[in-house]
Amino acid sequence: MIETRDLTYRYGGGGNGGSGDTGVAGTSGDSAGSGAADGADDGGADAPVAVRDVSISIPDGEFLVLAGANGSGKSTLVRQFNGLLRPDAGEVLVDGTPVGDDLVAARTRVGMVFQEPRDCFVAATVARDVAFGPENLGLKRAEIDRRVDDALAAVNMDGRGKERIDRLSGGERERVAIAGALAMEPGHLVLDEPFAGLDEPAR
Repeated sequence: MIETRDLTYRYGGGGNGGSGDTGVAGTSGDSAGSGAADGADDGGADAPVAVRDVSISIPDGEFLVLAGANGSGKSTLVRQFNGLLRPDAGEVLVDGTPVGDDLVAARTRVGMVFQEPRDCFVAATVARDVAFGPENLGLKRAEIDRRVDDALAAVNMDGRGKERIDRLSGGERERVAIAGALAMEPGHLVLDEPFAGLDEPAR
């Protein structure tokens, strides 16, 4: 479960909010439903407070879609779920543990795909990029290969591991970014504008 309690975040060097929808999924269960959110700040990108007194509960196996205007704080909020941003007040708990207590564990349990896929890529080819996260977990080669194959199959990119990322379409790059997050087998997955570059069948 991901929980936020009275979370407040003030802009530092400018707003981090995006436009459109941001999805958050607890992937360790089988059911699908909606989370509960209160207190989202709609003050806009120029407001000093990006997120004010937000309390969210997202149980395992459920999903929450955050919809709002550009600059309303959606991206800023979800980047606190795994410690990429630190709140000014309140706290974030992942599976009952405060994120600040163990950032490495939090970032392993909460996978994130950013609004711009190119922000996620660290390798030239599809398979090498998807393998990067599992490799850094110190897994055996066979397990890494299994995760890469499973993740690419999940986004309909199986058999394309040797292709260069810079030759893919925007939608294909989005799918590779999602596969990279899935290969970590997180308990929770955060997608910042996940459908922005995808065609209708891929969505």
